[in-house]
Amino acid sequence: MIRLLVPFFMLFLSGCMRQVPAVKPAEASAEPVYPRSTISDPDTKRVAAIVRNLFLERQTPKGEKLFSSCDILPPARSVLPYGVGQYEQQLRLPVIVTTATAWDRLDGPGRRSILADLHESSIRYISEVPALKGPSITVVNSKGWQVAWLTSPSTADGMFLGDE
Repeated sequence: MIRLLVPFFMLFLSGCMRQVPAVKPAEASAEPVYPRSTISDPDTKRVAAIVRNLFLERQTPKGEKLFSSCDILPPARSVLPYGVGQYEQQLRLPVIVTTATAWDRLDGPGRRSILADLHESSIRYISEVPALKGPSITVVNSKGWQVAWLTSPSTADGMFLGDE
C-alpha cells in the first residue's frame, strides 16, 4: 500500500510547485546593468577622454612618461576640504593616475607644479560640462599606494606623502 501512496504523493507535490516564469534575454539597447560604473553622458564621456589624454601625454623634458595609466571614473560627489555636510560637496570628475618611473625622479615642488598645471588644464575642459565643478585627482604609485590627492591647487602644500 505504501508503494502505491508514494507515487501518488510525488505526483501531488509536483502539481503544487510554483511555476517560475521564463527570464527574457536582455536587449542590446538596454541601459547598463551598473549605470554608476560607466559614464553615460556624451559630453562627460568626451571631456573624460580629453582629460585622460592630458595626463597620459605628459612627459619629462627627456621624453619619459610621467604616468603609466589614467582611469576616469563616473562623476561623484566629493567632500570639500573644509567640511563634511551636504552643502560642502561638489560633483567632480574622479581622475586616478598611476605614476611611471620618471615621476619618482622628480622632487616635491616639481610634482606639485606638474599636478597644478594638469589640474588647471583639466578644468578648462571640465567646465564645458556645467554640472561638474572640477577634477578630483588621485595619484598612486605602481604598488597602489596613494601618494597625493588634489581637488584644488590652493590646497597643494604638503599634498604628497613623504615630501616633508
